[in-house]
Amino acid sequence: MRCNVSFFDELKASLKEAVEIKNGAKEPGRVTRYAVADVKTIRALNPCPYIPPAGKARKRHR
Repeated sequence: MRCNVSFFDELKASLKEAVEIKNGAKEPGRVTRYAVADVKTIRALNPCPYIPPAGKARKRHR
């Protein structure tokens, strides 16, 4: 079986570029950022019906 040499060369170049970006020698082509969800607000607006609010004890069934 013969390997595709161009694929290997592209992969090797990509790895070198990744190292340059990690070391700060090169800027990345694109940067994706995600906003952190405000979980406290989400839970306040949509409370889970199975969890009692703070301060209220659950009734135990026997």
